[in-house]
Amino acid sequence: MKKHVLKGTVNYEAIKINPAELKSLEKQIAEFPLTDEVGDRNKSFYINTYRENTLPAGTKLEFYTYDWTLNELKVKIVDESAAPETEVSNIFAFTPSKLLKKNQVEAQLFNNLYTQTAYRNGDKEKIDLDTRDTYYGGLFYMLYGVTNSSRVNVGFDLNVKAVYIDTTKGNPLKVFKFKTTPYSRTAVSSIGPKIKFQPLRNVSNFSIQSAFWVPISKDLESIEEDNDYPWLDYHMYTWWNQFFFDKTFGSNWQIFTEADLLFRFKTKNSNTATHLDIPISFFLSWFPTTKATIYYQIQYAPRLQLQKTENYNGEGQLESTVNPFELTSDYAHTGLGGKYQITKNLNIEASTTYFFTSMNGGAGSTYNLGIRIIL
Repeated sequence: MKKHVLKGTVNYEAIKINPAELKSLEKQIAEFPLTDEVGDRNKSFYINTYRENTLPAGTKLEFYTYDWTLNELKVKIVDESAAPETEVSNIFAFTPSKLLKKNQVEAQLFNNLYTQTAYRNGDKEKIDLDTRDTYYGGLFYMLYGVTNSSRVNVGFDLNVKAVYIDTTKGNPLKVFKFKTTPYSRTAVSSIGPKIKFQPLRNVSNFSIQSAFWVPISKDLESIEEDNDYPWLDYHMYTWWNQFFFDKTFGSNWQIFTEADLLFRFKTKNSNTATHLDIPISFFLSWFPTTKATIYYQIQYAPRLQLQKTENYNGEGQLESTVNPFELTSDYAHTGLGGKYQITKNLNIEASTTYFFTSMNGGAGSTYNLGIRIIL
C-alpha cells in the first residue's frame, strides 16, 4: 500500500481551482497521511471539512510545492490613514524634571536682571528708595549623562554677578557696562559641582538636583573698610537642593513644580548669618505648537535663620535677638514667560516677574533670558 503525503493548508485561500478541468491544486504545507485507497472523493470530503466553499463534485486533486521561505518573511502593517509621527521638541520632552541620556550634554546660560526702587520692611510696608538698585545674575551650567539608565547626570555651575546703583529714573540696563566703581561692580562670584538624579526607577518625572557653590571673588558683601563698592552677592558657601516634578495633560498642557532647600553657611568674610531658604514654585505651561510654550509662574520663598544672633545699636545696647529657625524674611513673585525651539538642539526662554509681597525684602521686578542647548 503506497502512502501519499498531502502537504497543504485546507482553507479556501490555499486552493487553486481550474473549473474547466475540475482540478484542485493544494499547497503542500501540513502533512496528512493519505493512502491510495482513500481516493479523490474521500480526499475532497476531508478537505471540505475545513473549507468555507466546498470543492465541486468530481474535482481531481493534484499538488504543487509550497515555498517555505515565505514563513521567514516579516510583514509590517502600516496604517496609511494614521497621521505622521511628530517629533517632540526639547522644551516639551526635557523639562527640569527629566534627565539626559548617556553621553548627552546640556548647557545653559540663564540671565536674570532684578531692579527695584522700593523695598518692604518687617511689617511688609513698602518703602520708597532714593536710588534704583539693579542686580544682574548670570548662571551658566553644564550637565552630562553618565548612565545607561538615564538616572544620573553630573556637571557644574558658574555664577557671574553685577550691580549698578543709579538714580530712581536711571536705566537698569546700565548694569551691563560691567564696571567696578563706587556705585557698580562685576565679578565671577562662585563655582561648584552639581549632580542630578532620578531617585525612583519607575518615576521618570521626579528628580533631585544638588549643587555646592564656593565663593571665589574677594569681599562680595563689601564689608572690608578699604573697599568702596556696593554689595554684590553672599560671600557664603551655598548648598542648593532642588526637587523637580512635572505632569503632562494631553498634548498641550504641562504643570511643573519645584521645592528647594537652599542652605547658605556663614564664613569669616560674611556678615550674614547661616540660613535656609525654602522656595516653592509652580509653573503652568501651554503649548500652542510643538516648538513653543507660554507659561505662568508663581513662587513663594521664606527664609529661616539657622543660628542665634544678637543685634546691637551704635551705643552697644542689645536691640534684638534672632533664634534658630526663626522666620527672618520672605518674598513672593509671579509672572509670565515663554520658550521657543529654534533648532532641534537650541531653544530660548524669556520671562518677567513682579514681587507683589515681601518681608524685609525687595519690591522690584525681574527680566530673564535663557539660552539652552542639548546635544
